[in-house]
Amino acid sequence: MILFVSSAAAFAWVAFKDKAPSGGQPEATSEFERVAARMMAREAIAWEVLEGRLSLQEGAAVFDWLNHQPPVLNSEAPHRCTFGIPDAIDDRGLSGESYLCHSVLTYVCSFENATPARISEMKSAFRRTCETPCRFSLPNVVESDCVELLERSREAWLVCRYAGNPRRPTVSAHDLRFVVRAKGM
Repeated sequence: MILFVSSAAAFAWVAFKDKAPSGGQPEATSEFERVAARMMAREAIAWEVLEGRLSLQEGAAVFDWLNHQPPVLNSEAPHRCTFGIPDAIDDRGLSGESYLCHSVLTYVCSFENATPARISEMKSAFRRTCETPCRFSLPNVVESDCVELLERSREAWLVCRYAGNPRRPTVSAHDLRFVVRAKGM
């Protein structure tokens, strides 16, 4: 997955490459830059989930928020995937919430330092969530923290793009809450 994301970002960077304005900073954020920032934000959230600071459902709530930022993704498309999902669920597709959890899990599994034990634990939790007869709901997000993450991601992308940074910077998210948690959690 990292290879795919890196390859897609490299291709897109070359395809959309342009010079920074004379002041060295972009005048407006392009659609491509918004998409690149959103990809970096998803990686930061996946790290939070891998490290146990966010649950799979909490990460999915932030992914959902990110999906609704411009340019908005088509969330009405059927959600079908096969990675780690029981056959009965594959046959009828996933609910939007389950699909978002699956998206987070896919990002987490792409990280080189994700241990097999942690991945197995997360896949089991995902299967249990999908097999639950009633739909679950995602927690509410703390919008100000999500906005801050997206801005940090955008700034990191701009540093990489306009400063000629050969290494793709990571985005720190550990000081943000992202979701509203019930007391005692």
